[in-house]
Amino acid sequence: MSYYYYSDSDLNSPSFKITLREALLSTVIIAILIGLGLLISEKILDHKEKEFSEISASIQINTPSEFDYCKRTDVGKFMAEGYLVAKDSVCIDDISGYYMQIVRKTEKYQCHTRTYTTTDAKGHVSIHVETYYSWDVVKVYTLEAESLTFLEQEINVKIPGTNYHSTKKIDQSTRYVFYITPSHIPGIITGEIENHTISATFKEGTTMNKEVDKAKKRLEDSTTTFWILWSILIIGLLGLFFWGEYNWLERN
Repeated sequence: MSYYYYSDSDLNSPSFKITLREALLSTVIIAILIGLGLLISEKILDHKEKEFSEISASIQINTPSEFDYCKRTDVGKFMAEGYLVAKDSVCIDDISGYYMQIVRKTEKYQCHTRTYTTTDAKGHVSIHVETYYSWDVVKVYTLEAESLTFLEQEINVKIPGTNYHSTKKIDQSTRYVFYITPSHIPGIITGEIENHTISATFKEGTTMNKEVDKAKKRLEDSTTTFWILWSILIIGLLGLFFWGEYNWLERN
């Protein structure tokens, strides 16, 4: 049994057809892909549920006294909101202020040459040498705070990245470019307290409520996003299947 589809221009000439065999094969393909999709979506959902439960179940800390108590009692998973502070902030004569990190890059205005080729309409190849100037980094000097605290507890986390501060001209061909990390940075730390030791990571410019809301949103959207993409994949694979079958029939 076959189903025929006819072109608008010529109802007597079938432009495409789907046989019973192809219909059955496509049904099997869809069933297999949906079954596979159910397994994958379940794994994704389990992962997101675990992530959300870890965040929502973490002890939330807002004050130095709470943090001190949690450290003494080994509370396990936690979240804390406050400021990452450089206990021994650094400074340099070239710029004012105290910072968590200072990076001074020495740049030289240097001459360079590069070679390139061109080909004219007759196929003749010409070699050219171009001269240009650019500011090149020749030296990097870094100062960093050795001790960081969060809610008055000393912690070991990576110092956040630097931001451009200023440029100081030394002479016609030399300049200093300064990048800094502020001495106080708002954000949260997440981690675990075990054996009176804090293991944590710092997230800049966010709050505990925002992180919980983000985790909840990821949980809600995880399977929806997956099934949209998975459906597009199924449609694409079916299209390729029918296209391949049609081309094979055309050739034979």
